[in-house]
Amino acid sequence: KCMEKGWVQVLDGENEVFTDDGYSGSELERPALSRLREAVKEGRAGVVLAFDPDRLSRNLSDLLFLDSEFTRYGARLDFVTQEVDFSPEGKMFFAIRGAFAQYEREKTRERSIMGSREKARQGKVVGGCAPLGYSYDKERATLVEEPEKAKTVRLIFHLFVNGPMPLLALAARLNELQVPTSRTGTRWRASTIHKMLRNETYAGRLHQFRYHRVEPKVRARVSSNCKKTSCTVRPRQEWMTVAVPAIVPEELFETAQRKLDRNRELARRNAKREYLLSGLLTCSFCSGRMVGHNA
Repeated sequence: KCMEKGWVQVLDGENEVFTDDGYSGSELERPALSRLREAVKEGRAGVVLAFDPDRLSRNLSDLLFLDSEFTRYGARLDFVTQEVDFSPEGKMFFAIRGAFAQYEREKTRERSIMGSREKARQGKVVGGCAPLGYSYDKERATLVEEPEKAKTVRLIFHLFVNGPMPLLALAARLNELQVPTSRTGTRWRASTIHKMLRNETYAGRLHQFRYHRVEPKVRARVSSNCKKTSCTVRPRQEWMTVAVPAIVPEELFETAQRKLDRNRELARRNAKREYLLSGLLTCSFCSGRMVGHNA
């Protein structure tokens, strides 16, 4: 359409188009969209051409906001799939089209959630994600043990329960032995090991629907490697638990939990510094929480 109209295309750096792969159309804060809005504000674009209204945004209020913003800076919206009518009737149709796109997104999400919960009621694993030591069996929709990686999980539990090493020392020991992590190229960290030791999946209980998305308390800076997302834990009665193969015995898992609880209490009593801004400062680039260190 750009060639038909004789428009000069505005490039997004080395890319020919402003595209946000992997980002939902329901999100307004998307990296490429933010760069496009900046180009319009700077007067480098007079027409914003999108394939379809629901490709620009699947939220009606965001769609109308973008239309208003582009108009304010002297640009107009156009679409490949339809001609834009700037009459009052045309603007009304544009708003109706956006409302239907938002309705379709919400209904699709509702049907997807209902289908996932029904699978969980049948004892199936939803989502396909598998922690270290497991792989996802797509045909049976469950987790199966990976023998070699499961050995690493058992080693971590036994070293923590039977040895005097704290988590930091345990992580250093695993890195020294070059024990592979779940992700290639990453190193063992105390926080990773702590999360593993708390994971009830290794005792044969996989809790599904533990988290749900909420509006983030701290809005992240939009960048190519940062997405707006925040999760919170649901009440335990809303979780759906399915049985999976246990990698460690129940007794060993419970012993690890008691030791973690004891370590937490000791850490509280032995804390020598109180950081007044603890939990309040975040990185302006990735929105990660900053922590205090005593040098």
